[in-house]
Amino acid sequence: MNRFLLLFLSLIWTNLIIAQDITGTIKDAEDHSILAYVSLEVVGKTLGTVSREDGTYKIKSNTYLKDSDKIKISMIGYEDYIVSVNTLIHNPTIYLVPKSDVLHEILIVKKQIKKFRIGNDEVGKMLMKFYSIHDTSVDDLLGVEQGMIFDIENDFLINKISFAIGCNEYKMVKLRLKFYEVDQGELGQLLNREDIIITVEEEQKGLFELDLDRYNLVIKDKKELGVTLEWIGGLIEGESPKCFGITYKTGKNRDGIFKRAGDRPGKKLKQDMTLFLDVTEVETE
Repeated sequence: MNRFLLLFLSLIWTNLIIAQDITGTIKDAEDHSILAYVSLEVVGKTLGTVSREDGTYKIKSNTYLKDSDKIKISMIGYEDYIVSVNTLIHNPTIYLVPKSDVLHEILIVKKQIKKFRIGNDEVGKMLMKFYSIHDTSVDDLLGVEQGMIFDIENDFLINKISFAIGCNEYKMVKLRLKFYEVDQGELGQLLNREDIIITVEEEQKGLFELDLDRYNLVIKDKKELGVTLEWIGGLIEGESPKCFGITYKTGKNRDGIFKRAGDRPGKKLKQDMTLFLDVTEVETE
C-alpha cells in the first residue's frame, strides 16, 4: 500500500504546476560576464523568453509550465544548455560554455554581378503587430518573431534590410534580425553567425533601413530564405503593451511568419510584410 502511495505522490510531484516566477541571470562560464538576449525555450511547448540587456531573465508562472518541464537555453557562439524547471528554481544562475570549435565557412566573393531587391517594398495599409488586439497579456512577449519567406534563385550578398514601421508608441524597441534556411516551406536552421541587434528609437516610424555590409552575409545554394524580426526588448515591466507594428498587405501565398518563443516552425500567414533586402548577385570561390 505504501509503495502505491509513494508512486502516486511521485507522479503528482513531477507534474506540479509552477506557481512562482523563475528569475535569474545568465553568464559566460569562463569570464562570468553577463550575456544579453539569450533565448530560453520550454522544450515541446510554445513558452519562452529572452534574457534582458543586463543578463537577467524571468520565466513567468504559467498553468502550462510544470516542474518536470525542460528549458533549453541557447545563444550563438555557445553550447546549448538544457535544464529542468525544478533545477532552475533552485539554481537560477545559468553559465553557458563558449563553443571551442566555432569555424564558419568563409565565402570569398569572386565577382559581383548585379544589384537587385527581394521582398515586398510596397507599404501596406494594415499592421502586423507584435501584440495581437486579442492579447490580454501585460508581459513583454520576448522571443516573438515576425517575418517572411522569400523565394530566391541566385547566390547573393545581403547589403541592406528595410521595413516599414506603421505604429510605434515605445521609447525604445530592440529587435534581433534572423536569417533561416527553409525546409519544405518551414523555417529550419538559423544561418546567423552572430547576433544582429536593431534599435528603434522613440516613436520612430516610417521606413527603417539597416546597412548589413559589415556582416558579410552571403546566401549560397538556397531556393528559399526565411527572414524574421524577433522582439527582444521594449515593454517596461509594469506597463501595459503598446502599439508597435510593421505594415503589410494581404498576400496570395502563406509567406508571412508569426512565431512565438519555442514555436517550431511558427504560423504561416497570407500577409506580405513591408520588408525587403537589397542584395548583390555574386560568384563565390
